Amino acid sequence: MTPAIVIFILDKWGLEQSIYLTEKSSIIKNLIKNKIITFNPMIHIGLCTDNRYAMACGVCVTSLFENNKNEIITVYVLEKGLTDDNKKKFHTLAADYGQKIELIPVDECLFKGYPTTHQFRLSIYYRFLFASILPKDVHKLIYLDCDTLVLDSLRELWNADVTDYSIAAVEDQQGDNVHIFNRLQEIEKYYNSGVLIINLERWREDDSMRHLMQLMESNANRFVFLDQDAINVLFRDSTLELSYRYNVQNMFYMKNKEITLHWSKWERIAQAKKHPVILHFCSSLKPWQEECQHPRRELFLDYFNQSPWMGQRLGSCLDGRSMKYKIFYYLVHKHILPGYIEEYE
Repeated sequence: MTPAIVIFILDKWGLEQSIYLTEKSSIIKNLIKNKIITFNPMIHIGLCTDNRYAMACGVCVTSLFENNKNEIITVYVLEKGLTDDNKKKFHTLAADYGQKIELIPVDECLFKGYPTTHQFRLSIYYRFLFASILPKDVHKLIYLDCDTLVLDSLRELWNADVTDYSIAAVEDQQGDNVHIFNRLQEIEKYYNSGVLIINLERWREDDSMRHLMQLMESNANRFVFLDQDAINVLFRDSTLELSYRYNVQNMFYMKNKEITLHWSKWERIAQAKKHPVILHFCSSLKPWQEECQHPRRELFLDYFNQSPWMGQRLGSCLDGRSMKYKIFYYLVHKHILPGYIEEYE
């Protein structure tokens, strides 16, 4: 989609007429060259959700619109099973901010037999489809997980040059964990797939969707973080590294003993925490669950209360869990049984 503006003029009869001008037109080029106008191309954003994560997706988009009011944004939501009520809320959200949200249904049969967990559902694989689903004149996309919040302008991130790369991403919070390297020996650096710039043109040229799906089908027993592992393996030589500011992950807020990234990176992480652009709640406990102790959870609640989902019950991490799991969770958090408990600063 070629960025464009519309100029309205009055003809000799006093009737309003419109002139459609693209960024490439000589008139616009001269106006930009002489700094009479600035031209900010539309930002394309992608998210993926099922009905279970619809509210989280909506809160993420609310934060995006709230902190990018001077931008023209199109949000593409690849979805499966959204209720009519949730679809209506997305349409309301778009109308409230004068932006565009496209809800695009996905055929989950494409991912039949792919591994899932209670935390990782089939919707994690939808991101493989953007290059094949979106119009060919959409050349790149910022992808966001539903458990992110956008806290500042995305213009600088959008302007990142990914011409020579398939994706741009931030190092994963466990990027220096030796177990990851032992598991994926073919990679030198491990990135988080929750925030990506996707070079759609290159994905189409390289048929990346097919290669990602082949990787999943042949490595289902080896991949632990599923889609993220596949993305890291396929794009190991074609990833532009981004600042931690663009994906401030939950372990960045934990006590030092919990951080698996090398201590030499801690100062950059500390700076990113002071000025985050995108906050990522990438743990098993989410900010819409009452058990979440994340120190920035209140930000999620603020945007939740500005969204069309305001007033909806938030829930618990034990919802939908078996009685056996609930008992185990209780015993671990009472320190009766050993187990992992998130400890923040």
